[in-house]
Amino acid sequence: MAVRIVEDELERDYQRELRTGLDPLRVAVTRVRQQELAWIVSWASEEYLRRGIRDSRWPGMGCTWLTASTASWALAADVSERQSDVVIIPFLRDGTQGAVTVTLECVDDPAVIGKHPSADGFPCCTAEVDFPGKGYRALFGWVQLVRSTDNSSAGAAFDMDPFYLFADAPSPYAFFGVNPTLFDAPSRAKRCPLTWTAHSYLAWTPMDDTERRVLPLVGFSWGFNIDSASRITLQQVQPLAAADWDAHVPYLGTSHPGWEFAKSKARQ
Repeated sequence: MAVRIVEDELERDYQRELRTGLDPLRVAVTRVRQQELAWIVSWASEEYLRRGIRDSRWPGMGCTWLTASTASWALAADVSERQSDVVIIPFLRDGTQGAVTVTLECVDDPAVIGKHPSADGFPCCTAEVDFPGKGYRALFGWVQLVRSTDNSSAGAAFDMDPFYLFADAPSPYAFFGVNPTLFDAPSRAKRCPLTWTAHSYLAWTPMDDTERRVLPLVGFSWGFNIDSASRITLQQVQPLAAADWDAHVPYLGTSHPGWEFAKSKARQ
């Protein structure tokens, strides 16, 4: 399973770069080591394997870790030379397994994602849902909270982070739909010292309930820092624990009194 997950992610990267007109290198899994709580999967470019020569366009070798526990597992690809981070997190909804693939990248062409040139170097996060359900059984929503040192509490607490076009809507979901994709590319016009952290949660709302309930499925954290020299560094994507969601529930309930937010023990 570990090899298949890594091979699928590497193939997606290859096809993504191919579609953008780049000339990507093929990559192959070279070694798998199983540890007590993780598999370590090593990979290298096929050109490197054939000739033993590292191509400057791609790290010649790399390593991916895949952790497993009774609650969840995640895939994180070590691609620091490409300024990106990929994490795959599974979830269960009504006994059916799905997965969220999170890609965190450093923006190198703001115009491509519809941002101002000043966004160069800031992060860009995309979280894609893969779930076999159809129609209403594939309806999900994304709830995102942000803590930043320039918010109203100076970074002491998390605030809701709605999609700005619907900031006044009474829904807790920033994105909602059939297998919806979360996309966010935060930036600042001035690069003053800053710590910005997001908690992003995939959730769903049963349609046959009398109350509008938000049931969390899976969450992850990500973000960025700006230091005193105006340098931007990305905060690595990390799966969140059940307790992280539970800590947000009181604030979520206060912010959206028309909704009920289930604690983690009610996850489906």
